[in-house]
Amino acid sequence: MPGAAHLRDSPTLISILKKQNASGKLYAAICASPAIVLAGNGLVGEGATCYPAPGLLEKMSSPVDDDVVVQGNVVTGALRDI
Repeated sequence: MPGAAHLRDSPTLISILKKQNASGKLYAAICASPAIVLAGNGLVGEGATCYPAPGLLEKMSSPVDDDVVVQGNVVTGALRDI
């Protein structure tokens, strides 16, 4: 979890992700990062997925219980326990 927070707080990464989004290029996040990094910066829409932990799902707009979700140029993955 601290890794996702560090990514969220990286201005360089967020700038790159926003450029990828604006230009329609592919970007992705797995585990906690869809909720912490992408949703926290308006970079993912409704129906994405993330690790199904309390506190994370509430950060997502209408999360789905799928392992992987592709929404245009955004890919999110849940990375469940193996």
